[in-house]
Amino acid sequence: MSPIQRFRNITIELFQLKSARETVIVEAFTALEEQIPALASLAVQNIGERIRAAHWMSMHQRAFGDRSAYDLLADGDVDTVWDRLTGEDGAPLPKLTRAPSAGGPAY
Repeated sequence: MSPIQRFRNITIELFQLKSARETVIVEAFTALEEQIPALASLAVQNIGERIRAAHWMSMHQRAFGDRSAYDLLADGDVDTVWDRLTGEDGAPLPKLTRAPSAGGPAY
């Protein structure tokens, strides 16, 4: 295989991974809307758009010990996520600085 073809294959694989990740992010937020609708609504209200809130929920956060909000929810820790979204933890409310591009969320 030529170097050019190898890089084309890598590019295709990276695109497929990115597409799969975006699908999982949206599916995860749909599950949040079904399981804990008030938390999902609060995330959208504070962050501004559903897709931005979905990305925020999946981002690793310093406030969560470099874990995502979904990691905390998987451990049953709804309160910490709730406190983060309401500002009860004393930190500024979460906010993405620009709309997510096709390449993913803005940090």
